[in-house]
Amino acid sequence: MKATLTTLLPLLEAKTDLSWQGSVVEGMKAWEEEMAAQAQLTYDDGVNPRCVFRELDKRHPPRAVVTCDAGTTADWYGHHIRLREGMIVVLSGRLASMLAAMPYATAAKFAHPERSAVCAIGDAAFQMLGMNELITVKKYMARWGNPQLIVVVLHNDDLAQVSWEMRTEDGNPMWPDSQDVESVDYAGWARLLGFQGIAVTSDDDVAEATDRAFAHRGITLIDAYTSKNVPPLPPKAPFEIANSAAQAFLKGDPEQKGGVRSG
Repeated sequence: MKATLTTLLPLLEAKTDLSWQGSVVEGMKAWEEEMAAQAQLTYDDGVNPRCVFRELDKRHPPRAVVTCDAGTTADWYGHHIRLREGMIVVLSGRLASMLAAMPYATAAKFAHPERSAVCAIGDAAFQMLGMNELITVKKYMARWGNPQLIVVVLHNDDLAQVSWEMRTEDGNPMWPDSQDVESVDYAGWARLLGFQGIAVTSDDDVAEATDRAFAHRGITLIDAYTSKNVPPLPPKAPFEIANSAAQAFLKGDPEQKGGVRSG
């Protein structure tokens, strides 16, 4: 590799036309402005999840370990978390590992006990693995030099990513029998285990909650009651996605009002 690069480098010519680079820079600036604007939107049915991720991103300490599951949390993670030098970030994949955000965070504390860890996880994934994993955390946290672990649960009582996939890919309404997630007091569960539990029901409370979490040298669970109707759309949504979602809402989607308004 070294010999190849040493041979190739003298053959390269520095470009004087930086217009393409300039367009990329301007595009990124516009993207950041758009993300900031979307994080400030308000919704009738809960906290804007984008706001939660944006406030987290402002406060990540140096060398933090950040994990995320594969639900709509992955969309907000991709849109709003900015990687910095020294950070370790892990995005849980689909299928077998889609629920791995909490186990990844726990493993990170064993591998790097001196680092702060932040786990962003949906309520369904938290019910399936996260709640039990907090018991594991309670058992072993005394071994960690820095016990700070922040778990952010996006509490929307819905398998939101799949609900939106049903709408945008199949043109079918969300089916409550398969998509509803039983509501649980996640902050209360954390307090039951002796941790700091913070319930967030308003966008205005997000900044204070994240400040409290990062100021606490221990385990914190932020129970963020977020909107289920914020569409996890790509930066440029093709017509087919919008058309399928419209068809789903016309068929009587139970979240028709909120979904149309948010979209």
